[in-house]
Amino acid sequence: MARLLFVYGTLRRGETNDINRFEPAPRYVGESRIRGYLYDRGTYPGLVLDGSGDWVVGEVYDIAPALEPQLDALEAEYPAAPDEFPKETVRLTVNDERESAIVYAMHKKFAAEATPIAGGDWVAYRRLRDAGALLPDAEDA
Repeated sequence: MARLLFVYGTLRRGETNDINRFEPAPRYVGESRIRGYLYDRGTYPGLVLDGSGDWVVGEVYDIAPALEPQLDALEAEYPAAPDEFPKETVRLTVNDERESAIVYAMHKKFAAEATPIAGGDWVAYRRLRDAGALLPDAEDA
C-alpha cells in the first residue's frame, strides 16, 4: 500500500536529493503547503511543525513501501544528528482533497542553531542565497 509524502527541501524536484531519482519511482501528486517554521541548515532546510508559522510550500508524492526505508536512511544519515528529522504525519490539501501525508520534520531542538527562512520556500530561498542576493535583514528574519 502506497502512502503520501510531503517534501519541502532537498527532496523536491531538481534539488540535491530529488526524490525522482529513487527507485521505485514515486508518483507526483501535486503542490501543497503546511504551516510551520522553515530553517536554513546550510546544505538542507529543516521544518519545525507546530500548526502555526508561515505556509511552507512543497510537493506531494505517492510513494511505494519499498521507497520509504531508503528515505528513512537518507534522513538519518544526511543531517548532523540521527534524530534531527523524525517522521511525522500531517494533514494537508492537495488537488482540493484533504489527505494525510508523512513529512520528515526537524526536531525543534535544532532550530536554535539554524537561520530562519522567511517566505516558506526552500528552493526560492536557496537560489537567492547561493546567488548572494539575500539582504542581511532577510537572512536574520
